[in-house]
Amino acid sequence: LIVSFIPDAIYNALAITSAFKGSPHVDNHDTTFQHVIALGDFTGGYLCCESDDGGAQVLEVDVNCKFARIDGRDVHWVSGWT
Repeated sequence: LIVSFIPDAIYNALAITSAFKGSPHVDNHDTTFQHVIALGDFTGGYLCCESDDGGAQVLEVDVNCKFARIDGRDVHWVSGWT
């Protein structure tokens, strides 16, 4: 699935979760970008990423049935959803 949408994606791990709610964190073991997609019937659940040091600006990315690429070594989390 990933390669059909992102042919140049490089990855060495895959995480599949259900009803995921994530608090702000960094993924220190990442060596490259994460490619993220959320599937299901829900509202909210944005992938939130700090866009600079200190978290002065937060980007909310809609990943519902859409791929996004983030650097998991930066602070990120999933907002609440219903």
